[in-house]
Amino acid sequence: MALHGDISVNGTVLVQWSAQRKQAVPREVNDYQVSVVDYREKPAHERRTLIQHRYDDGATALAAKVLAWASASPASEGGQR
Repeated sequence: MALHGDISVNGTVLVQWSAQRKQAVPREVNDYQVSVVDYREKPAHERRTLIQHRYDDGATALAAKVLAWASASPASEGGQR
């Protein structure tokens, strides 16, 4: 399972993100490989991490976790937590 999205203003993509499930264990907590590319930085900067999420909690909860991580992780940290 993969989930992805972008944040755009007036047709200009500012940030793109994706979360891809690394294993498939229904009703359990799974690891998701997360990538966030920030096009506001020149050159564009990609950060990656693993986020744990229960598939049954739904896509909206996963998107909220990804965006919370992205907004709390300065690029200077390399995006790893």
